[in-house]
Amino acid sequence: RTPPTPPERRRAPPKPALLSNEAFSRVLIDAQLRDAGWDPTDGRAVRFEYVLPGLTRIDYLLNGANGRPLAVIEAKRASRALGEGEAQAIAYARAVGVPFAFLANGEEVRFRDLGRDAHFRPVATLFGQDE
Repeated sequence: RTPPTPPERRRAPPKPALLSNEAFSRVLIDAQLRDAGWDPTDGRAVRFEYVLPGLTRIDYLLNGANGRPLAVIEAKRASRALGEGEAQAIAYARAVGVPFAFLANGEEVRFRDLGRDAHFRPVATLFGQDE
């Protein structure tokens, strides 16, 4: 019989890769939406996984108070560079005819006004419905 391994020699179980998990990033993005005054559970204001023709999905579609689409959010896991989502976010915004696009991973947010900005720019957080 083998004696038990002393505690100092035992390996710790591997930690889950929460920070690289897109689902975890979405939990953080949902919190940022709430902080900005959005209700992620209100399907009229925030549409999650909005399906476009061709079965492409927009991660988040934000609607104005009038119910019309206002902005898209392309969500990325924290381990991925936000810049990887730029072309997607622009394509989604154009597909639904909105002027604003966000890139977010729960830690960082970038914004682009498609009518005014040439590039995405870092912002402190997501904007509210009336901003």
